[in-house]
Amino acid sequence: MPDLELVEIEQIEEAKAYSARELQVLLNHRGFEAACQATERRITKEWEQAQQPLDREMAWHKLKAFRQLKAELRAYRDGKP
Repeated sequence: MPDLELVEIEQIEEAKAYSARELQVLLNHRGFEAACQATERRITKEWEQAQQPLDREMAWHKLKAFRQLKAELRAYRDGKP
């Protein structure tokens, strides 16, 4: 029975490695980086054009969340916890 658990663990690790590799390809693609930059510019413009303080704060948090998501994706790609 322990051999079955080991096989399952190895399969999970293999699946993680493939996922990380696919994510690496996506994150290293020029089009993805261009899309991220465009999104950051759009959110920044949203922040700059907001008339109400709450709208500005919401846009700021949206930008922070987007940057955090990118950082987490890159960490996963690089195999960091």
